[in-house]
Amino acid sequence: MGGGLGNQMFQYAFYLTKRKNAKVYLNFYFLKKNAEHNGCELDRAFGIQLQENSLINAIVMVVRKLLLFSHIKIIRLVIKCLNIIGIRVIHEPKNGLFQSHNHERIRGLNIYLGAWYSEKYFINQREDIKKQFCFDILKINQQSKNMLDIIKEVNSVSIHVRRGDYMIGDNYKTHGDVCTVEYYKKAIGIIVNQVKFPVFIVFSDDVEWARKNISLSFPAYYVNWNNGFDSWQDMFLMSSCNHNIIANSTFSWWAAWLNAYEDKIVIHPVSMRKDIETPDAFPKTWMRVCS
Repeated sequence: MGGGLGNQMFQYAFYLTKRKNAKVYLNFYFLKKNAEHNGCELDRAFGIQLQENSLINAIVMVVRKLLLFSHIKIIRLVIKCLNIIGIRVIHEPKNGLFQSHNHERIRGLNIYLGAWYSEKYFINQREDIKKQFCFDILKINQQSKNMLDIIKEVNSVSIHVRRGDYMIGDNYKTHGDVCTVEYYKKAIGIIVNQVKFPVFIVFSDDVEWARKNISLSFPAYYVNWNNGFDSWQDMFLMSSCNHNIIANSTFSWWAAWLNAYEDKIVIHPVSMRKDIETPDAFPKTWMRVCS
């Protein structure tokens, strides 16, 4: 397990599908080591309580440390020896490409590293996954309750603008500026042409940038109060909207996927990443818009 809530949801969905055919464990070494985002969020958002296995944890910790030094010849030899005795590391491709053999049962201890961000891994268990990822409306704060009332009363369209960590260092090289101003302009144009009297609900970690750069000629609300441990409430509110304009983010991906409206329009960017295409990242029923 690693990353923010969106990544953890993909990993948990992948875990559930693997559990059908084998004994599977969740490991939190990477999540704890990097102290990313808000820690393990599945319990906070959905009441999913997760358990660890201390022996598996120890093995994973050792293997992860070996991988850090895999450029050293003797360490590569050790990793080969682990493969021989049935301890393997299976990496998700950088482009998130769905690989059907990852559903197959392989003997031995297999350590799966990645987010596994393709609906294709769990599409056959779609309804079960939706039941797992059910928000508790009683947990949301008063501001979110007020916003939910508005969302339900209008033809609501969520817009997710993610900047923050995407604009820093290596993250910028891989994820920054995928969703440009032009992307949002085109996406909003599509919504305006297809949706009567839309009301836009903008979710962003940089609301001021969104106000200045994304032009909206229809009513709009800006959500910026769900921070830290309350951030999951943004996903809930986005999923409650009639339509969604998402960012290259697993967070708004899941919000759109959990949107229960049958006639929903979901607009997504060309790729999840700036440096590489991600052909299996988005459902075919969603609308792709180039920047």
